[in-house]
Amino acid sequence: MDEFYDPVNPRSVGGVNHRYRIAKTELTAGQWAEFANAYLPYYQGSANDLRDFWVRYDDAAGRFVATPGKENLPVQVQWRLAATYANWLHNDKAIAAWAFENGAYDISTFGVDADGNYTDQRTPNPDAKFWIPTEDEWIKAGYWNPDLQRYMAYPDNSDDPVYPGLPGVGETSFGIGVQPDLWPDVGSYSDTQSPWGLFDVSGGQSEWTTTWAFGEPTAWGTNQRDNWTDFDDLLNFNYFVRPPDNTIPTLRLASTIPSTPIGAIGVGAVYLQRRTRCR
Repeated sequence: MDEFYDPVNPRSVGGVNHRYRIAKTELTAGQWAEFANAYLPYYQGSANDLRDFWVRYDDAAGRFVATPGKENLPVQVQWRLAATYANWLHNDKAIAAWAFENGAYDISTFGVDADGNYTDQRTPNPDAKFWIPTEDEWIKAGYWNPDLQRYMAYPDNSDDPVYPGLPGVGETSFGIGVQPDLWPDVGSYSDTQSPWGLFDVSGGQSEWTTTWAFGEPTAWGTNQRDNWTDFDDLLNFNYFVRPPDNTIPTLRLASTIPSTPIGAIGVGAVYLQRRTRCR
């Protein structure tokens, strides 16, 4: 089957009925520094929001810079800024206020109503070129094997556990417990890829989706658990609502297939176009 169904809380996950492309790697510090510099003149919030562990504001240079040698490490970004980043790419990285305000998401909707509920636009515009993937898009890209017509138990296109270790020794950075200075770049585990060729589905950072639960943003990733075999497992598989500031997820953008520059969303991209059903 290409989706899981929960009969207790009726919903299915993993099925996708459209063609899309998704980045092979997570968003990097170098990519984020470029965005932060472009957005800073128009951003109404604190400049600190645009920082990351590996991206800081250099007073002397008057701009955001990625830590030398850490340009290819994954960054942690707020959900609303992730949506704004998608807008900027949709608008071909134009340096103007309008390029950040709409395209994939209308940021004028970002707020909270009188009852404390988020009013943010959650579904990308129909003509969006880039967007934060849905829960279904993320799961299918990470686990669905189109040749075997089933989900693999682990995000390395196998049913065998991935084991932690530094690149060249292990298959994932999850659980290696090293100091930040030793964190590997995105795509460092070249032999550990999803059925569609994604890197770091295990390890790296947890990743934002545009599927919300209980009225708040959700994220998926493999920093808590590395495999799932049924829906009960899936509900507990690296799923959390509005994570604390020290666990802000990163981003792996999805995009349309025709004519969009692949290099804009990561180190290459792959596209998913098949949907099949088998029981």
